Amino acid sequence: MRKKTGGRSFTEIGEICYGTPGKTAVNVSLGLCQLGYPIAFLFFIIQNFYDLIQYVDSSVHEEKTKNWVAFFWFLIFVGICWVRKLTIFAKTHVFADVMIMLMLVVVVWYGLK
Repeated sequence: MRKKTGGRSFTEIGEICYGTPGKTAVNVSLGLCQLGYPIAFLFFIIQNFYDLIQYVDSSVHEEKTKNWVAFFWFLIFVGICWVRKLTIFAKTHVFADVMIMLMLVVVVWYGLK
C-alpha cells in the first residue's frame, strides 16, 4: 500500500486514502493500541500484588485494598516516568536479567523433577 499511495506512515496512507477522517481514524486506532499494553500491564501488576497480599493475610477481602494497591503502583509508575535518563536503571536491568535467569533455572529444575 505504501508504494501505491506514496505515504511514508500509516497516518499519511490513511489521509491519502480517506482524507482527514482517515487520518483521524488511524491516529485514534494507533493511540488506543498503544494504550492497551500499559493498561494490561498495570492491571496484571495490581492483580498479582493484590493476590500476594491476600496470600499473606487471608482476611483481606475488601475492594478498598485493591484500590490502595492500584494507587500505590500508580505513584510508583508516575515516579519512574519522571526519570529523564534511562541509564539510571542500568543496574536494575542487570538485576532483572539475573532474576529472569534464576527463574528459568528454577522452572526447568522443577519441570525435570
